[in-house]
Amino acid sequence: MPEVEQELAGIYVDSIARTLKALCEVGPRFTGTEGEARAEEAIEAEFRRAGLSPSRYPFEVRIWNCREAVLRIVRPERAEIECLPVSYTGSTGGLVRGEAIFIETASPFDIAKREVKGKFGVMAGSVGGSHSPEEGSEKLRQLLFSGLKGLIMVEDRVPTSWPRAEGIPPFWFRHGTMPMVSVSFQDGLKLRKDGTEVEMLIDSSMKDIESYNIIAEVPGSKDKDDVIVVSAHHDTVPGSIGACDNASGVAIIIELAKLFSEKKPAKTIRFISFGSEEQLSVGATSYFSKNRAEHKNIVVGINFDGVGAGIGTNEVSIIGGTELRDYVKFDLMESGYSAEVNQEVSPFSDHYPISAQGIPSIWFRGRRPNFFYHSKFDDLEHVFVEDIAETANAVAHLISSIDSSRVVPFSREIPAEQMRKIEHYWKELYGMV
Repeated sequence: MPEVEQELAGIYVDSIARTLKALCEVGPRFTGTEGEARAEEAIEAEFRRAGLSPSRYPFEVRIWNCREAVLRIVRPERAEIECLPVSYTGSTGGLVRGEAIFIETASPFDIAKREVKGKFGVMAGSVGGSHSPEEGSEKLRQLLFSGLKGLIMVEDRVPTSWPRAEGIPPFWFRHGTMPMVSVSFQDGLKLRKDGTEVEMLIDSSMKDIESYNIIAEVPGSKDKDDVIVVSAHHDTVPGSIGACDNASGVAIIIELAKLFSEKKPAKTIRFISFGSEEQLSVGATSYFSKNRAEHKNIVVGINFDGVGAGIGTNEVSIIGGTELRDYVKFDLMESGYSAEVNQEVSPFSDHYPISAQGIPSIWFRGRRPNFFYHSKFDDLEHVFVEDIAETANAVAHLISSIDSSRVVPFSREIPAEQMRKIEHYWKELYGMV
């Protein structure tokens, strides 16, 4: 597609680097913080520089604030354990002490075979994380009523020596809450020894606030009723400046907004920087579930989350039919972008609320594995701007290909098997009907 190739001059590494720096310099951007508010202002300013008129879409969200989290081994030998509080964890009401007991992956069988009452459970992975995402809310309910004094989640995906933040959506806590922290794989090994006693302190609180999605649109010149949604999220987990997750995605949508505002596309391109993704896509869920009439003309959603890890395999997840998957694979090859493109229904990013409305989606997940994900090391030193620019260029090519087609070049139907999974997650994980 030589015509498209020629039109794509305009993805600039230096421009992406400037946006990354601007977002990361405000510090962590956890929902409701000053850092998030400053990031939203910076994103609006960038959209205006692209000649667009951004707007704010407000939504209600319950935010959580943790002032202190402490975990230490007190027996057999005293040792401080670096930990991160799990989002929406409850307070301990002071320093509490008890035996640490390994509960495997915290399945009902694992809980039943040990006496857990009054003890701290040490589990591999996270509730609703790497083991069984579909049973997350039910697993948490069982843990809450197990008699455990608290829960320690051990990072088991990569053998890090630093903890990675774990988030649990507010809806899952409808049955209550308990003190929970996450620790590294290496520190998790220390907690496995029989007879280990720990102390835990968590000082946290919750309140309801208003947060925002930032939206900017390039109107179509011919087929303006056909809309391509291009999205990312600007919030982070606590304690991380989120260079990869997800300043990278925001930098891409801003760069694409600049490019397509100059190109005058045939179809309308709507750029959305979502808030509260780390609380299980609260911002995206609010937008897509409350504005259903506006979404009937959306052709496809393209979402970025966690691009720029540097080493590993680029992964692209498709919610949609094989026709869409094959179209994306071919177009990425045409642009010289190497990636694994798979059909997968994952509920863990902002593409999912789009597809919950029956709209196909494409999620650019970046390179896997990402060792610095949700940690203090997700910073400018560990993100690769060239990776981000390469993804931006590939998606510019993809958008141009879709935009230049008189008829949408793939089926907009989501296969029935995928829709069943979508509906299951929508109810069980998001609490939506």
